[in-house]
Amino acid sequence: MPLLMTIPRGGALSTLLETYRTQAEFLVVYLEEAHAKGEFGMGSKMSRNSRHTSIHDRINAAKDLVALDKAYHGCLSEDVSDTSRVRVVVDTMDNSFTSRFDAFPDRVFIIHDDKVAFVGSDIMDQMEHPEQLMTDEVREWLKERM
Repeated sequence: MPLLMTIPRGGALSTLLETYRTQAEFLVVYLEEAHAKGEFGMGSKMSRNSRHTSIHDRINAAKDLVALDKAYHGCLSEDVSDTSRVRVVVDTMDNSFTSRFDAFPDRVFIIHDDKVAFVGSDIMDQMEHPEQLMTDEVREWLKERM
């Protein structure tokens, strides 16, 4: 199963949304491919997407993620005004979001009162604690404050 499939199939993000949708808004910023197809010698097991060479590639990859999610939980949306679901937007081709927030390959942030109030574990911390999902950290933060 490609890594990208863990988001729609896993269900943790969908459960988090269901629990806190009236108290928080959720947004995914689709970044550059961390495990681009053909770059790791593992074929389709690692990724279904090639490296993005244009903003259109990145937008299409994000749309693909939303489409995959529809078959499982339907919690993602490409409609940026749809606050009832997790909105999916894309980083720029110069990866400005990734660079500014050290977000590659993935990272969770909580914005509260117009400020970054929480920064989730980076990939090295995640690898040291594979039993803990990124959504677990978010759930704990929200549970304590909402």
